[in-house]
Parts: sequence; C-alpha cells; structure tokens
Amino acid sequence: MAHDGVSRRGPHRRLGAELPVTVLGGGGAHHLRSGQGLRRRGGSSRFVPRDKLAVLGLSEREATEFITFWGPRIAERGRALVTFATDEYARKAVYRFTTPSSGAEIVPEAFIRVYIVVGDVPQVSVPEQKLVPAPVRTGFTAVEWGGTER
Repeated sequence: MAHDGVSRRGPHRRLGAELPVTVLGGGGAHHLRSGQGLRRRGGSSRFVPRDKLAVLGLSEREATEFITFWGPRIAERGRALVTFATDEYARKAVYRFTTPSSGAEIVPEAFIRVYIVVGDVPQVSVPEQKLVPAPVRTGFTAVEWGGTER
C-alpha cells in the first residue's frame, strides 16, 4: 500500500482504479445511542482528536477529510458530545462491492469504519469512550467514515 492510504493492490486493481469514493447518504441513523463519548467545546481547535481517528484506522489524509467535514459542524454547536458509534452503525449498514463489468463480488480484506453521533452534552456526567483499534490494512481495504447530528 502506498503511504497515502490508497491500496493499489488486490482484486480492484483489474479495474484500473484506486477507488477513492465519496458516497453521500442520509437519514436512518437516529436510533444510535450517545451515552458516552468526548465532550467538545466549539472554541477548541481539536473537535475530534487526530490520535482517536488514528486508533480507529484513518490515515492522515482520511483524518484531515473527516475533520474538515465534521469540525465546522461541531464548532457551530458551541458544545457537543461526540460518540463513536461505529459498531452499532456497522450492524445496520451492510454493503456489497462488485465489479462494474461483471457484477462479481469483491470482498475487502479489511473494512475500516468510523461513524460518529454528534449531540448535545447531557447534564449528567458522561464517561469517556474506550475505542477499539481498527483492523490492520491489508490488500484491498475499504474505508468509510460518516456520522449524524442530533
């Protein structure tokens, strides 16, 4: 894998692409819980700490894209509770990767997902969330990040 986080080996190579894909979707994630997480203040320059995103498996470039997208949304709130709900989201969102020409299924060797729920800070104390490290990137790796606001 190149140092920029893009896999250039694996079954997708036959497609002649590195597969950087942006998918915009919406709705359907309001059922996710946010009982623990990271408290953030809008004046902070570290809305989502890079070290947390690294633990979850995002490359520097992916973390920058994540922060560029989510940072302003969190800052607008003034104060926010950021909960990583990746496992809960992954149980609901299931994907199938296929080649465009034949429709043959391509199974990623690693699937890295980061999904956040951004909500109001509750009045009661909230425990800081313990994060589970991402799988090691090998071969064809799919990376997805996203979130929802409450």
